[in-house]
Amino acid sequence: MRYLAVAVVSALTACRPGSRPSVTSPAARPTSSAENGVIAILVTQVESFPYSRLNIRLTNLSGNTLAFSRPSLPWLGPYSLELAASASNGAALRLASPIADPPASAPVELPPGASIEGIFDLAWRVEGIEEALARGPVRVRWGYPSELPGFLQPTGIGPHIGGTIVMAPASLNPGAG
Repeated sequence: MRYLAVAVVSALTACRPGSRPSVTSPAARPTSSAENGVIAILVTQVESFPYSRLNIRLTNLSGNTLAFSRPSLPWLGPYSLELAASASNGAALRLASPIADPPASAPVELPPGASIEGIFDLAWRVEGIEEALARGPVRVRWGYPSELPGFLQPTGIGPHIGGTIVMAPASLNPGAG
């Protein structure tokens, strides 16, 4: 909610009566955030090619060190995020089902207040997303099923969290060709 509040205040400040919009200012990167009292997730569209990538930051809001299985981090396992996507015309984009057989690995520990982040390429899971982004915005609904045992050792960490990000088409990204 903290990230959302900052985005809303920024948008309201920019749109107040009497303010002059600046044509030379770059558009804000598409962003989505959610929290459940234990973790917060901030999702931002990567501004460089390929535009189908999301930067995902996971923050520990609790007072305890959290331990995640590596494939459960939102950017490492193909199924660690629940996804649905639609093109600018409203047509649903088909989800791919890649084989996921992650090797055993040590848990990733996240101390209180700490954040870790990584990149998730939606082209891995959403068929035709790069072509759809070439034509217009793409709406992506994401969810992190953090309550499932195994996502966080030894048990889940609370309610499912998620959000929606409307990804900017390639033509609106800096340096797009």
